[in-house]
Amino acid sequence: VAVLDVPLLYEAGWEAMADEVWVVYVDEETQRRRLMARDGLTAGQAAARMAAQMSLAEKARRADVVIDNGGSLGETAAQVAAAWRRATEKL
Repeated sequence: VAVLDVPLLYEAGWEAMADEVWVVYVDEETQRRRLMARDGLTAGQAAARMAAQMSLAEKARRADVVIDNGGSLGETAAQVAAAWRRATEKL
């Protein structure tokens, strides 16, 4: 198993390199708020950065697996663990 962590996977056209694409999804407001907190951006800067990329909603629509990152860390970890089990059962 090889894991590629590529934020601009779809924008680069690299999704064909993967057997399965996972997207970690959160609503736009949460994404903007987290981006501002993580990188010290203003609301305008965060909005501009988000606008320069494909939306998470579109990435989620295209993905094989969507992890909802809107809840607690434990809830997100449980989703990842379940998806990993499903993926590795196929091997």
